[in-house]
Amino acid sequence: MSIRIYCIYDAKGSIIGEISYLWKKLIFNFECSLCNISHNTFTEKQIWKKEMSKAKYKLEMLHLDEQSEDLQAFTEGFTPCVVGKDASGYKIILNDSQLKKINGDVNLFFKELNNKLFYYRLAEDV
Repeated sequence: MSIRIYCIYDAKGSIIGEISYLWKKLIFNFECSLCNISHNTFTEKQIWKKEMSKAKYKLEMLHLDEQSEDLQAFTEGFTPCVVGKDASGYKIILNDSQLKKINGDVNLFFKELNNKLFYYRLAEDV
């Protein structure tokens, strides 16, 4: 089974989107649980880069405004999240609540993702 994995931030990727996110984070304590996993306040975590390079699958990291129309329609109201896509369509692999429980821990993120992908593949094989 071939699956594509998309990690969708709850922020726009444009300069204005990044500034808006930073403003909301600093002033209103807004948090994107996926941002907390992959980034420090201003930069991508070194351990994130390391784990991404070691992953057995490719994660496509996308901001809200970088999604295809069909992916955007699927994730609307559910970001941040991790989504898988295979021949049968899209499926939420990790939702915001699950990402929040990871609490910014990169190693725990990959452990949880690997567990979910194992069960997802197992269910597809039945």
